[in-house]
Amino acid sequence: MKSKLVNINALILLGGKSLRMGSDKAKLIYHKKPQQEHVFDLLCNFFPQERIYYSVRKNQTIKNKKCITDKYPDLGPFGGILSAFEHDNTKAWFVIAIDLPFIEEQHLKTLFTNRDISKIATTFKAKDKNFPEPLITIWEQQTYSILLKQLIEKKYSLISILKNNPIKSVVIDNHFIQNINTQQEFKKIKGN
Repeated sequence: MKSKLVNINALILLGGKSLRMGSDKAKLIYHKKPQQEHVFDLLCNFFPQERIYYSVRKNQTIKNKKCITDKYPDLGPFGGILSAFEHDNTKAWFVIAIDLPFIEEQHLKTLFTNRDISKIATTFKAKDKNFPEPLITIWEQQTYSILLKQLIEKKYSLISILKNNPIKSVVIDNHFIQNINTQQEFKKIKGN
């Protein structure tokens, strides 16, 4: 397992505006602590703390944690990932969105164990979906040049990048990679 995590950083995406949720998704509590802390702690099972970063908006910081400011704030997760590669393009980046509350250590272990560095990415694909999930993915170093090309062409779809390039997919039940975007979805999970 350790050999699969060599030359890789981790990026927690929380630079979004949480408009549909109406409150900061990083502060929601699913596991007895704010989600941004839970995901960080989960990643500490695999990465040293100095290789775990938060992708943040301008003027947003996380106390005592490493942050990478999204230089392309209007491009969604694409901008956060590109900013991470601009920060360090000598390593791959494992990217995880903050709004995936059902991901557990065993799922990450499965993804990391299946890492294929000969592909541009190793990602999850839900059993009942026909596309890979870009927001819980290992993006290899060669992704950086693809992102730069897509930036020039003004094509910001991460799903398209995954569909049009060689990737390794790991099939998973949709429930585990379900993201929670609205208060209604959050209340349903919390049983309110």
